[in-house]
Amino acid sequence: MRKKWITTSLIAMFVLTFFAPLEARALADESGKVTFTKGLDMEGVKISVYHQSAPLAKENVKSLCFLDSYFLETGYCVTTGFEVGYNGSENSRFVSLTENYHLPIDLPATGYIWLETTTEDIFVEYTVSDYLYTRDVVYMDVFVPGQSVTVFGIGMSDASSLQLGEKIIDGKNIISRSSNQITFKVPSDAKPGGRVFQLVNPISNAIPVYVSPVVFNDPYQPSQWYLAQQQIYEAYDVFAGESEMVVAVVDDGIYLNHEDLSSKIWLNEDEIQGNGLDDDKNGFVDDIFGWNFLHGNKDLEVKGAHGTMVAGIIAAEKNNEKGIAGIADNVKLMPLIVCDTMGCDAASVANAIKYAVDNGADVINVSLGTSGVTAYSEVYNEVIKYANDHNVPVVAAAGNGDVNGGIGFDLGQFKQSPVCNETKSSDVIGVGALAWLVSLPAWANYGSCVDVYALGEHVVSTTVPIYDLEGGLYTAADGSSFSAPIATGVISLIKSAYPNISNAALHKYLTASSIEGILIAEDAFMLIKEQYTSADDFVAGEVSAVDVDIQAIFSDVPGDHKNVQAIIYLQQNGVINGYPDGTFKPENYVNRAELLKILVGGKGIFPDAAMYNNCFPDVKNDWYAPYVCYAKKEGWVGGYPDGTFKPDKTINKVEALKMLLNSQSVQLPGFVDVAPFEDVATTDWFASYAAKAKELGILEETGYFLNPGEEMKRASISENLYRLLTL
Repeated sequence: MRKKWITTSLIAMFVLTFFAPLEARALADESGKVTFTKGLDMEGVKISVYHQSAPLAKENVKSLCFLDSYFLETGYCVTTGFEVGYNGSENSRFVSLTENYHLPIDLPATGYIWLETTTEDIFVEYTVSDYLYTRDVVYMDVFVPGQSVTVFGIGMSDASSLQLGEKIIDGKNIISRSSNQITFKVPSDAKPGGRVFQLVNPISNAIPVYVSPVVFNDPYQPSQWYLAQQQIYEAYDVFAGESEMVVAVVDDGIYLNHEDLSSKIWLNEDEIQGNGLDDDKNGFVDDIFGWNFLHGNKDLEVKGAHGTMVAGIIAAEKNNEKGIAGIADNVKLMPLIVCDTMGCDAASVANAIKYAVDNGADVINVSLGTSGVTAYSEVYNEVIKYANDHNVPVVAAAGNGDVNGGIGFDLGQFKQSPVCNETKSSDVIGVGALAWLVSLPAWANYGSCVDVYALGEHVVSTTVPIYDLEGGLYTAADGSSFSAPIATGVISLIKSAYPNISNAALHKYLTASSIEGILIAEDAFMLIKEQYTSADDFVAGEVSAVDVDIQAIFSDVPGDHKNVQAIIYLQQNGVINGYPDGTFKPENYVNRAELLKILVGGKGIFPDAAMYNNCFPDVKNDWYAPYVCYAKKEGWVGGYPDGTFKPDKTINKVEALKMLLNSQSVQLPGFVDVAPFEDVATTDWFASYAAKAKELGILEETGYFLNPGEEMKRASISENLYRLLTL
């Protein structure tokens, strides 16, 4: 671990002095010194201004901008939200900001504040200083109950009371205080949720400090502030998953001998090491622990430290008195190399994703950021759809402005791969980065391709000694590359408890549980726990805490479409999918294979392709085989007289109703004595199905005719299933 990362608290002091530009004269006194945290909301920050000519009025202030030491604009200006107050003498005033602005992460260390008024320009010199704290080892502003903490600010001595969250910091916990700082002990009963240090007085802000419980015996665990920020500690109390998960790390490799990772490496049990044969017939010889797609061989020697950091965040060994605590238990890490020190290769990434799916990965993490591989390319579309069809979520980092000089940009306008290679919302789970004060760093990409945000600043994890400046096993770094594995770890926890949860459902609960896009693990788990009673049983019809959002998910299903609520409900619950071009094609006729996928998905079941295949001569190992074979086993369907299933044959209304009602185990009437429709006789084989469907109110038809031989459309079967599930 790089100690300078661990013991440095990023609190920046701006010392403001004045000089006389042009004909204006501005002077500073002691109250002109301002202390606040870099990246922190600037609401209430005061800048003292002294005028010999005339007092400054609120209406005089036009803008406040930061300039570098050469008086060049940094691009950071605010033009609204000013307040001007009396500062103790006739011509002395202060300017404060009344809105929640925050400083950019890349603000120059020295420069000038340019205060533009209607009468003059005032320039205020500033300096950024970083303070090194060593008392009791302050882990990047993550504080353990009982630990000493120093907070810098203004008006410390005037505060009427001090609070940490809802916990009052009383006299016995205050060690020392002055006008610009206070040192206190975190109360022993402080909770992780009480993260905000509040000075109760008119001029000071709340300062997030992040209380971290000591949950594991791993020495750097208190420095893993994302465990508290993302409420992962609380999530551990909700449930414990039992199923082992395989997480593919598509990156530059994993240091296989790392003390915190060596027990977590995936093993291909179907391959015999060193015999030079492809024992498992998967097309890769001696792929015991993974594969090097960059060079097409089994060499897994790490090509950098990036993948090792990603791996540690996801699954480093807990409670081994070493290093850090990974987020997910019961995880094996599959190292797939697609990058080296020269960069990454897009074709290798695509091949690695397919390999991961074919060889048992449950989650795939792709944290890439080099321009050659992240430029938007449709080469990823097919393989990401392949992963989605096999219910394997792909988690992708949003990027760090890598192709824009390190300045973050809107992915909705300038798409990147693979985070934006989605044909519907659940195809890729895009993860953006947050700064430690829950603000968006200047370097972080954002926009419509980002589904959730997780902490990406000063993330502590495992590393490779030869790539560490101090030869250590642990370090810290910034970037969405390290936000993505936080989400991957949370997803692994969820899938460990609910192995059959669909990609669409995962997407739904992760985003529904977020607060302004910030991933909140505990809330996601609670929503899922409400919705699922077991790994295989979907509680239909109870969206509970998450209402159906009536908006156009598919480009050809507008918000006023008559079946939009049904289509969105089924899509959000992982029952139906769209096409690669983002459409649903509601007027297309549904065939027998497609219908069974919808109906099996409606039960919350996603059959294992290895178990369900080759059940008809014309249903072998196709994408629909698991659904057809599962339905056959359950007695929902049979074959034609010639023994075939005819998966591509379109299906009419009554055939669809039979499959639908059988799939949901609906009790049919023993006989039908009154025809439910004028074109349905009581003696027709489908009379009981038509009568029951009409009784339940799941049909769109409200007149005298059913038109039983009419082919079923995708929108219509969606409506029928939706109505049945939500009875």
